[in-house]
Amino acid sequence: MKRIFFFATRSDILTVTGLVEQSSDLAYILSHHNLFPEYGGGVPRYASASEIPTLGIAARQQTSSCERYIVVHRSTHVEPVTRVYGGAERTEYELGNIPDGIEFNAGGFWEERVLISGLIQTWSESTSAQQLMQKFFTAMKKTFKEKVNVYWIGPEAFQFLEKGGRLTLNVSAAPSFDIKIAQ
Repeated sequence: MKRIFFFATRSDILTVTGLVEQSSDLAYILSHHNLFPEYGGGVPRYASASEIPTLGIAARQQTSSCERYIVVHRSTHVEPVTRVYGGAERTEYELGNIPDGIEFNAGGFWEERVLISGLIQTWSESTSAQQLMQKFFTAMKKTFKEKVNVYWIGPEAFQFLEKGGRLTLNVSAAPSFDIKIAQ
């Protein structure tokens, strides 16, 4: 499994996705859309990260609960999975069913006071998934000049940190889990 951990504002992540989208026609499909009732049961699908209205705003207080998008080439066939939960059928898109995709979770600001980490990952060894991961990694490495431990930090996110902002993976986590600038 390959993973890219990062902190980014909307502007930071749009710089990365913009570079990737210059060479690839992508689709962003909300994974497990039923967890987000604000979409009214529909499955949001976007042709660009810039179209995602909530990009840069954390949907929940921790990375693992934020919106996750499956990113694929637009020509990739994407099949949802139907399962039964509590006697009711639910159809959702999930990465485990789409070997040529990657998962994109931008994290973002929680209540404008805490920046929640993001994550890009794949579980698949397919050539397409690995190429997408490489494109995102290359774009991030080109535009995010700061790295603390395993986390790449976007330029605006780093400014937020320098001004005393909190960067964490969980609002409820102890401050010892926050990203700190080396003294």
